[in-house]
Amino acid sequence: MRPRKRVWIVDDSRLSMEAAARLLAPDYEVELFGDGAEVLESAASGLLPDVLLLDWNMPGISGGEVLRFLRSSPRTSALPILVLTSSADDRDLVESLSCGANDYVVKPCARPELVARVASLVRTKELRERAENAEREIADLLVRERAARADA
Repeated sequence: MRPRKRVWIVDDSRLSMEAAARLLAPDYEVELFGDGAEVLESAASGLLPDVLLLDWNMPGISGGEVLRFLRSSPRTSALPILVLTSSADDRDLVESLSCGANDYVVKPCARPELVARVASLVRTKELRERAENAEREIADLLVRERAARADA
């Protein structure tokens, strides 16, 4: 059995965060964070999730600041991030995607939509990782082939 994929949810609204967690808990291991600083601290020090759900409008460190910081770090630059927010403002949508969000969903949203969007981001992450592994294997084969030719 494969381990369950990990989803982190960061939102200043406990109610919204718990609602999203209830929708995803049957399919994912969910961890909750109450603000941007808390999630950045965890991202810097521990195992990363497979997907991060990020509220856009938070006091203190905003979702935009969290997103820009994560995208600026090599360790977290490719982390799949879904902005899950109550803001239906097109400017927030465009800004979040411009900052590097992979997707944007206005809450409240239905379970099938949220689960499908998270699953899509998980698949994309897995495909990227497989492509990176294949690229490394090819590079290793080329190095060994060159070394074998040099020895011959």
